[in-house]
Amino acid sequence: MRCRPLVRPALRAGVPDGARENAILAVAAQRDADFERFAHEPIARSVGLTGGQLFDIRVGDCSLNAHEALVADAVRRADDGDLPVLTFDELHRTIGLARLFELTTLVGHYILLALQLRVLQAPARGQVEPSHH
Repeated sequence: MRCRPLVRPALRAGVPDGARENAILAVAAQRDADFERFAHEPIARSVGLTGGQLFDIRVGDCSLNAHEALVADAVRRADDGDLPVLTFDELHRTIGLARLFELTTLVGHYILLALQLRVLQAPARGQVEPSHH
């Protein structure tokens, strides 16, 4: 992909590694995106998320710490189309407006990617690609 050198830094700018992977995996859970989950769980582990945290993100159970739970909840709510004022205010206070913007950009990118993978019927790693006659 020619734009990869531009996309990767833009999707990593400002959002801490754990929060970034939390957000990506929350999108994967919300959108049932196996490929995103497969691709990002090892990255999430490498930046310190535990197997228990990954499970909690996957099932939407927020026994995560307050910050991780806030990010996961914000992703789910944003994917539904909006953030309640209280969630926005808490995120604004916690991570600042610039990082909130970056987080929504990241989430939007992975929502779009999940849509494209689903529409194009891209198999998750290890799955057999559907045949088209």
